[in-house]
Amino acid sequence: MTSFPKEKRHLRYYRSMKLVIIRHAESNKMAGLPGEPDAPSPAGHLQIERLTKTCRNESVEAIFHSTQSRAVFTAEALALTLDVPSIAQPGIEERNFGDWDNWEWPQIAAELDKLTTEERYTFVPPNGESWQQMEERLRAALGQINTKQYASLAIVTHWGPIRALLPMIKDEPKESTIDLLVESGQAFIVDYQTKAE
Repeated sequence: MTSFPKEKRHLRYYRSMKLVIIRHAESNKMAGLPGEPDAPSPAGHLQIERLTKTCRNESVEAIFHSTQSRAVFTAEALALTLDVPSIAQPGIEERNFGDWDNWEWPQIAAELDKLTTEERYTFVPPNGESWQQMEERLRAALGQINTKQYASLAIVTHWGPIRALLPMIKDEPKESTIDLLVESGQAFIVDYQTKAE
């Protein structure tokens, strides 16, 4: 009969957590409409309705969200309808482009496209943060979220963080999502495997 060592210190225990990773709904500002700039536009409200159904189908137990107001609006609307907690999570905000923050994305992309992938990873825009620095705070935030012990949760964040989070969670190359287009109100459902010694 085969015998196994009694010591457990080399065993690994895995826990799977369902993540619904969401880009916030379209805002009035994004749609070029009057009113509260970061509040959902009419199209944004429709996106929230669809997201509510997705979260309900995935049995979401809590909504974690960026502290930026366009994400807060989406998260609180979802949490209210689903009757689950809405939890502000520092560290999952959009990348800080510093002096470039008021630039349109095509203008930013044109500057970044001049760089190799590795240069782009470490490049810091004037008074901003690098992709690498954003990734580090996202990883720390994900670790904090993991301590809450939810089986299924939603994360309402932004385009840049989603492109960094997906390969991080799936253990794929960081550049695999560099050209990923993430629409407002789009959701990605992933299983996040965490392990402990």
